[in-house]
Amino acid sequence: MKQLSFLALLAVVVVTAPAANVQAQTKPDPASIRLYSAMRAYILDKAVIDELKLDETQQAKLTALQKETRSYLTDVSTLTYLLPEKDSTELRNQSQLVLAQEMLTILKDNQTQRLKEITLQQAASGQGFYGSILTLNPKVADELKLTDEQKTKLRQGGRRGQSLMDLLTDEQKKKWSDIAGKPFEGKLGPGGRPGGNFLTFTLAVPLQYLDDPAVQKDLELTDAQKKKLAELDKKQSDVVAKLASLNDEEQSKLADETRKQLTKDVEELLSAAQVKRLKQLRFQFTVAPRRFGGGGPGGGAFDGVVIPMQPIYVLPTPTAANSLHLNEEQTTQIRKRAEQRETDVGKALLSDDKFEDIEKKVAKLNESANADLLALLTDEQKTEFKELTGKAFNGPIPPPFGFRGGPGLPRGFIRIAVVEDLYFAELLYLTVKDVQAELKLTEDQIKQVSTQEEKWRTALMYVATTLNAEKRAKALKSLSALVEKQMGDLLKAEQMKRLKQLAIRARADVDGTTGLCSYPGAAAELKLTADQKAKAAAGEPEKAVLSEEQRKKVRELRGEPIGFSLTTGGFGGPGRFFSPAPERLNWLEIESIQKEVKLTEAQLTKVRVIGKKHQTQVRIEEEKADGQYPAEKIQALDEATLKALDALLMPEQSKRLRQLELQQVSQFNLGEALREKDVIEGLKLSKDQQEKIAAIEEDNKKRVTLLDREIVRRFGRGGPGGGPGTGPMTPDVRGKLNERRQTKLQEVLTTEQKEKWKELLGKPFDFGGPPGFPE
Repeated sequence: MKQLSFLALLAVVVVTAPAANVQAQTKPDPASIRLYSAMRAYILDKAVIDELKLDETQQAKLTALQKETRSYLTDVSTLTYLLPEKDSTELRNQSQLVLAQEMLTILKDNQTQRLKEITLQQAASGQGFYGSILTLNPKVADELKLTDEQKTKLRQGGRRGQSLMDLLTDEQKKKWSDIAGKPFEGKLGPGGRPGGNFLTFTLAVPLQYLDDPAVQKDLELTDAQKKKLAELDKKQSDVVAKLASLNDEEQSKLADETRKQLTKDVEELLSAAQVKRLKQLRFQFTVAPRRFGGGGPGGGAFDGVVIPMQPIYVLPTPTAANSLHLNEEQTTQIRKRAEQRETDVGKALLSDDKFEDIEKKVAKLNESANADLLALLTDEQKTEFKELTGKAFNGPIPPPFGFRGGPGLPRGFIRIAVVEDLYFAELLYLTVKDVQAELKLTEDQIKQVSTQEEKWRTALMYVATTLNAEKRAKALKSLSALVEKQMGDLLKAEQMKRLKQLAIRARADVDGTTGLCSYPGAAAELKLTADQKAKAAAGEPEKAVLSEEQRKKVRELRGEPIGFSLTTGGFGGPGRFFSPAPERLNWLEIESIQKEVKLTEAQLTKVRVIGKKHQTQVRIEEEKADGQYPAEKIQALDEATLKALDALLMPEQSKRLRQLELQQVSQFNLGEALREKDVIEGLKLSKDQQEKIAAIEEDNKKRVTLLDREIVRRFGRGGPGGGPGTGPMTPDVRGKLNERRQTKLQEVLTTEQKEKWKELLGKPFDFGGPPGFPE
């Protein structure tokens, strides 16, 4: 086996990025990184420029830095998702340090200090876009001697956090004035946020929702209209790509012109009825509650459905208040009446009435509240309300700006083309133990990997933190050639083939078909046409891009499935069990539970082997199912895996693990625990008791569903006045409903059964963090 030569790698790859940029801090302080990131966002705001007295040369350099930063961070984002977890974090930190230090070389010391003060003041006011003051500078909590209550209120505020000054004592305010300097009197960009960061999103507004098939069906768009919309979407994307090369003034001008033209084009394309309906749909989607996340591995989906277009659900939302131009008195009265209805609904849900009677009572409460709320509107507002709402949209809320769910990441957050036809992270994949085992590396090979690991990482960080786009592209090509050569030097042919298969899987996890087709040689192997390449680049699913013959070839390129993930952009990171693996595998990854059940190192090793085997089989079944979820197959695998775990553990270990599971489940869901087969047998529950338990569970389920419909959804997205998306009573009612349920379930048990239940639970265990999930 040939000895690896790092000198050649370093000589060719390191073409940019002064050593100081990367080596200044091997382990950057995350708090400083977030603070510098926020400082960069504010620095070219006109009010900040005036405050810092930046000269023309400094402004020119900072503007040039800003232009480079946009494409740089997009590329870095992509590269981090292709790396193992540890390296991904390191690259994020190093890239932010590079940008911070580039900025600091342009500023004078006094300007840097004042910019820090301005940034901290914005965060403390609750107006900063980059999180609370604790996010940017955690040390301030110690300096101000904040109480736990103060810290909690600051953290809960999020992007619209509570003002720090509203929480401080007089003594703390004096200390804060020393930290933050004199108050900044200038006015920043819209909403107190740095300007120029939202052009991409505002530019997309004219076409918002129009690419969703369900919306197109609702609007009854013709094929010709759909084709024209696709052309407009391409036009909008071209302009977004061009923005990165312009300064702020040029960006604003181009974005404004394009937005106006796109708005005009859409209005001319749609009929009057379609324009009216689109306005209604956008209103419905805005007032409806939804949450970001889910959508399969990688996240990126919007979950939620349109609420009924009734006054009780719509009028309390900020969107309705703005759209109907409600005055302060109307807003106050609407809020009071809506909260009174909520209180009455909560009381009904907590009563011992039959659920059918509760439904009827809630319907009457809603009818009365609807009439009262409409009475608060003027005749003109009533007419506008009717025009705005229309018929409720039938289906889930579509994503607003082209975000896609399912495997991978939202389009626009990554640019996989940066490594198209290039190798990148393969050498670092060799440092992952799971990969070493999968490739069956010899001890000599592992030793060589260990010897070269830090040198590989240093070289890759140099390349990835190269700020100049042209030099970065050149460096990535050089790195790719040398990675390929060194893979060949270190690995046998079969090992190299398998490593490439794993790397292809990693890219597909990150960016679906786009990532798959970006791998070196993949497009040629698949014999992709120009049209197929365009579809793949646009992120269309594999079925829509490839022929059946090509998809067979893809399976060859991917090779056999694996039970682990290489990248942070894939399924939850390396070494972690992910859905739908049995929960018990996750439990046995928790250190405190390992100690409690006295799990040996040998057993833990076997547990992980069982887990990887399980996950590999799961992925095999999922790929066989071709996009469909093979529920029966997965259930059978789960059962087989649990049997394997039972066979591995000693009887006392299995007993204690089961006790812990029952403790955790029964704490929040006693009904679920009482339906378990071993619990039914252990407590000797009669058929009548089992039926009573089922009835209590069904009744509670109906009450919770009604709670979600009538209270949670009533406020919609943003809540009254822009607060959280749940009503003030929701947590209280939900908690009391669960208490009611737990009490009624306990009443089903006899005295003897309650004592036996204590035996089944065993000695109480302090789970610490959220039980059931790896720490």
